[in-house]
Amino acid sequence: MLRTLFIGSAIVVAIGVGVVVIRQIISKRELSYEEVMRYFIKHKSDKNTIVAGALFKEDVKGGYIITQTFLDKNNQTVKIEKDIPLGRKYNVTKLDDELMHLFQDNDLIIIK
Repeated sequence: MLRTLFIGSAIVVAIGVGVVVIRQIISKRELSYEEVMRYFIKHKSDKNTIVAGALFKEDVKGGYIITQTFLDKNNQTVKIEKDIPLGRKYNVTKLDDELMHLFQDNDLIIIK
């Protein structure tokens, strides 16, 4: 079951975020809220179609897989090419306190 936390002034239904396929996986020990936000801010200005960012958390043995991607006004994943979504995926053993607080019992965070 996908539980969702929404941050921002509007509620967005993120369709398909849980099945985003991003080829590159970045492995690291800890992912921070600051790092996530820097990436969202940096790449949001790249495409004027971006209206929100999405973080999807998957619990795996020894940590988490975090998918970070962007959504357009139709709540679809923004693509950099035909079938390649704009975003990145992390394999981490730990989330910092701010990210843990945001996720709590949720698997998905939408940031406006």
